[in-house]
Amino acid sequence: MKKVLLVFFVLFLALVVGIVVFIATFNPNRYRPLIIQKASEALGAPVDMGSLSLGWRNGVAVRLRDLVVYSNPSKSSAAAKLKEISATVKLMPLLNKELQISSIVLIDPQVHLARTPDGSVGLVGVKLPTPAAASQDSAKSPAAAALPVSFSINLFQVRNGFVWFEDPSSAPPLSVQIKNMDVDVKKFSLTEPFTFVARASLFSAAQNVQAEGTVTLPQGDGAGSVENAAFKTDLSQLNLAELGRTFPSAASAGIQEIKGVLETKLERFELGGAGRAKAALSLQDGRVKLTSSKSALDKLQLKAVLDGEDLRIDQFTADYAGGRLKAKGVVKQFRSQALSGFSWHSSDLAIDQMMPETGSGGPRLSGRLSTDLEGQAAGTAWPQISQTLSGQGQVTLKDGVLLNYNLLRTVVQKLSMVPGAEEVLRNNLPNIYRAKMNEPSTLLQPIQVPFVVQNGQIYFSQIDLVTDFIIVHGAGQVGFDKRVSMKTRVRLHQQLSQTIVSLVPQVQMVTNAQGEIEIPGQLQGVLPHVVFVPDGDYIAQKLLSSEAAQKMIKGFIENPQGTVLQARNLLDKPVAAGESGVQNSVAGLLGALMQDPTQTAGSGTGNQNQ
Repeated sequence: MKKVLLVFFVLFLALVVGIVVFIATFNPNRYRPLIIQKASEALGAPVDMGSLSLGWRNGVAVRLRDLVVYSNPSKSSAAAKLKEISATVKLMPLLNKELQISSIVLIDPQVHLARTPDGSVGLVGVKLPTPAAASQDSAKSPAAAALPVSFSINLFQVRNGFVWFEDPSSAPPLSVQIKNMDVDVKKFSLTEPFTFVARASLFSAAQNVQAEGTVTLPQGDGAGSVENAAFKTDLSQLNLAELGRTFPSAASAGIQEIKGVLETKLERFELGGAGRAKAALSLQDGRVKLTSSKSALDKLQLKAVLDGEDLRIDQFTADYAGGRLKAKGVVKQFRSQALSGFSWHSSDLAIDQMMPETGSGGPRLSGRLSTDLEGQAAGTAWPQISQTLSGQGQVTLKDGVLLNYNLLRTVVQKLSMVPGAEEVLRNNLPNIYRAKMNEPSTLLQPIQVPFVVQNGQIYFSQIDLVTDFIIVHGAGQVGFDKRVSMKTRVRLHQQLSQTIVSLVPQVQMVTNAQGEIEIPGQLQGVLPHVVFVPDGDYIAQKLLSSEAAQKMIKGFIENPQGTVLQARNLLDKPVAAGESGVQNSVAGLLGALMQDPTQTAGSGTGNQNQ
């Protein structure tokens, strides 16, 4: 018995030695042209490769260098290439028609993928055979029955991989490059689920993305899937310039800085076709700084759920401009139409901090702003979203101040431009008014205003800005480009109006039925720089309807030459002369009210110390 066992052992040893000697002496490069030919025919694209080698490393070890699959017959560009691929195959399982590969390692692989019009993803310029065609070819092959019926890879590794994916069907067309990719796949199988761990660089020079999960490959009519996966990325390592080139909406948003850890837990993603995903997204302790604002969004928290083409935002909160932001909503078909409905709440935002970094000169609005909005929109980029955004809400302003703009002084200065009126008002206005006119800015009482959003504009049906001695009634619109256009009526309080009229009687022609000085006009400009422009047509109408103007028109009709001489004499008479002169009532007042408001505001600074 011992001799029989010894014989079998010697035969087995001889077989192993024979295999080792065969592997050591076999030159696979003799078959390299044939391998290239068959590979090109199978892929329908030119294929080239470098050297082939065989060795023994706990199994048959195969190594291939410099493999290239070209995307066109001229070989001007590559659909896939790699520096080196090595694999180790176990021998004994082959006797049982099992192909067990101990390991496969890919060094520096590069792949160029694209989504085709039918929704599938494949190598650019390479038409891989369909599963049906592959099955027919296998049935016709005499060697098909001799192929192993079981296939597995114990360890599959990728080192320093590169994947370029393009999707011309998305809006706008998508082009993404994944670099520095390291992948470890354990127990890879064509029929059974297997696990993976991956690290890569996405819009970054360093590996800033980590992923892990379980994959089941497509089989027959089955789509295949990725399940129980987790993805994590460090946003602080993003290259914002590269991100902006890929996603123009990110570039138009003017992102200067972004931080935080974004995590995605993928419950299931169907492979093939358009792909359907169900995942939970979260962002913790994020920070985003935009060029359009002095302040950054800090302590940003995001919780969202992705289900196929729909994205539901359950929580969005952030500290911003000294206040707080909150939002939630749903985006339907986010990859195409992006139809969204949302609710938005912001509280106590400092207007100064919401504006871009600019100089401190010129009139501007300051205060703390709170907003509530329920709305909907469509689009994947802000220009389209801003034009389709609609909804309604209300805005509240607290601690409001018109900086570098004294509204009372501006209105009184315009009235005092009537010849002689300036000195009268300066010398005779009560101290309480003169002190208020010497202040550099205008304090506003708290206001709460409803609004409607439509076609890129915010419409206000009624706004009442109230100061100590002036009320501004307004209605109009503010665009998302920060342009303001509002019709307004400026009313001076009754007591102040009566005081001014008693000192300058000509001003009585711009008083209303309640005896208040009232001047209609327009608020216009670009936030935060907004000015008041009086309505010249209204002023002219009021002046022409005055008693002095009516007498002048009647006299001109009856005695044109005499009326002109009389008018010339009246033109130079000041207020103190006690005459309602034509210049006092028409030329002076109308000219004053039609002056450039920014020049008037500037000149008022010099008068406040007189």
